[in-house]
Amino acid sequence: MGANLRVLAIGNYTNVQYHPFEGVDRRLQEILSDVGCQVTCTEDREALRIESLSEYDVCISYVDAKGQRLTDAQMAGLLQFVASGKGFVAIHYGISWENMEYRHLLSARFVQHPPHQELSITITDPNHPITAGLGDFNVEDELYIFEFVQPNDLHVIAACPFEGERYPVAWTRGFGLGRVAYLALGHSLASFQNEAFSRLIANSVLWASVAREHS
Repeated sequence: MGANLRVLAIGNYTNVQYHPFEGVDRRLQEILSDVGCQVTCTEDREALRIESLSEYDVCISYVDAKGQRLTDAQMAGLLQFVASGKGFVAIHYGISWENMEYRHLLSARFVQHPPHQELSITITDPNHPITAGLGDFNVEDELYIFEFVQPNDLHVIAACPFEGERYPVAWTRGFGLGRVAYLALGHSLASFQNEAFSRLIANSVLWASVAREHS
């Protein structure tokens, strides 16, 4: 599983506000090469047009896109890609594109975060393929707070307690014949060096690469 999977990872090398792709791109390639994936990294949003994106099995978003929108052709390409049975994994601020269709794809939008701090991550579904064999872990990162579009549509697989609440930090959902995973951790390159988070990334890509059956 994972052998020869083609992965497109998109982020920001220029015009970066908070989350540079430089360094993270190479770490993603390291993490995913260990499970047999070939990763192409770019900041070109035109790579999301279906004629380009269809060459891949999974798309990863680590974009820094506050206040930005995908064009109609780019958004349509991503939706068609996933609905046809391919995989999509968004990491941290990769949730930030402002298109309403994008919010529905991930079923949430980012609202705010408390200060960067040590977080205690709880695996809420240890039987899911993404979290199988993983225990609870700690990581220095940002805890994202979300507004959910369709909360009943999500399968939360990891969460973090904070000020008496329990906030989702990883979830999955289906979209057409495709699979979507979101990982809220990943503020900086240091997070990607965390062994448990690295395994979450690799497992999310492998899981997302498998098309769903018609129900």
